[in-house]
Amino acid sequence: MASGKPVPSETDIASVTFREGFQWPDIAYPFLWGDQPDYSMLFKRSSDNETSPYYVYPDLENLAPLVEYIRSSPELTDFFEYKKPVGDGGAELMSQFVDHQAFGLVIEAVSRHRFVVGGSLTDDSLFEIYRQLEIGLLWREVLVDVIVPIILRPFEFESLELTDRISIERLSDDLHAQRLPKSYVDPIPEPVLKAATHAVVLKRRSVPNLNWWDSPGYELPAGILNEVERVFEAMAVCLPQRTGYAQILIRPLGWARRFKGALDPLMQGPLTKQYPPSFDNFGWLQPQTASKEKELAAFAGVFRALGGSNKKLSLAARRLGMGSARLRVEDQVIDYCIGLESLLSDSKSEINYRMSIRLGALVAEQRPSLSAVAFAGIAKKVYEYRSSVAHGDIPKKDEVVFPDGTPMKIWHISEWLLREAIRFFSDRPQLDLKGFDERYILSKLNSAPVNPSSPQASE
Repeated sequence: MASGKPVPSETDIASVTFREGFQWPDIAYPFLWGDQPDYSMLFKRSSDNETSPYYVYPDLENLAPLVEYIRSSPELTDFFEYKKPVGDGGAELMSQFVDHQAFGLVIEAVSRHRFVVGGSLTDDSLFEIYRQLEIGLLWREVLVDVIVPIILRPFEFESLELTDRISIERLSDDLHAQRLPKSYVDPIPEPVLKAATHAVVLKRRSVPNLNWWDSPGYELPAGILNEVERVFEAMAVCLPQRTGYAQILIRPLGWARRFKGALDPLMQGPLTKQYPPSFDNFGWLQPQTASKEKELAAFAGVFRALGGSNKKLSLAARRLGMGSARLRVEDQVIDYCIGLESLLSDSKSEINYRMSIRLGALVAEQRPSLSAVAFAGIAKKVYEYRSSVAHGDIPKKDEVVFPDGTPMKIWHISEWLLREAIRFFSDRPQLDLKGFDERYILSKLNSAPVNPSSPQASE
């Protein structure tokens, strides 16, 4: 075949390399078009007969049946009538338009066949590939995997089942080669988009098949977007390091809108800035310690609880995420404290005292090696800081020193306390504050160790 303009389905595939000493993949598209087979030679424009179809095709034994199938399909004709011509010659123009679309579908199928099957074309092998394109056009509901790269968060494992339908999986080179938008105008720095080795995968979700003409990307239903948000809220509770996401990808299952060589179909979903703003400040250059499987042991319980009827838990998890997105430390502490109060406050009076006592008891229950009495005092310092900020005074002292000599920033300890509180109530979603006070306050305050270590020492 002649060499000419590249076939769209064989381009837009990036190179993926991992440089020594760098945690994240380098994803780059080629600068120049290479020579590619020009499959348009299979078809030619008719110039000597104005009444003939817009495209005619040579009498190729194995292509003719597929082209005739597409041209004679009432479902496809109805689908392509989204802009039905009107006036004189409307029917003829419609026929020409259907031929034009048949041309595109056959070219896509032939290109895919070359990469996946190879050799000579056969009716069965070509139609099997074409059928995936037809499903992508005509079916109202389709199955997909929703893939959400986890940015600036490496993991020690290859894959981990979080629930029966949610997992964390290492991103393959084939996924990296397709996931980066080739060109876009967006406030998300490209190095942030690249900085991912693993992704959350929501498996086999049924989604509406959107209008093919109006959706160069893909818009997901609100329910799935809310589920993605809840997954990352639960991860934020479980992992001591901050993370987030910047894009959502869709992997069609059993269907396609187009192909890229031999790669599995992948579609771009929304770009979204759901990560701490510090990541934009050259965060991709900072070394990150890989997260361990055991750190996510509580994920299933937390995720389930956040989707339950306890709205206070959902509010607390949302404030945890909002705090990590703040630029100013005092704003972070306010968000974390609001999250704590949604779980542990039942009165506006004596809030510092009540919160300190309950947080001390909660920490001792979660971490028996830590002192309820000492952590009540530490929580009191957090709330003194919060009170000062709320009244317009930014304290100069912004850290707590533990009895073992370990210093910790106020924002860090308040974030840690909120994580502990969410984990605690995720395991006990029906527990109210009256039950909490009766079960944990008196006994724990009187029996806990006196000299605590820092939270890091108990990890």
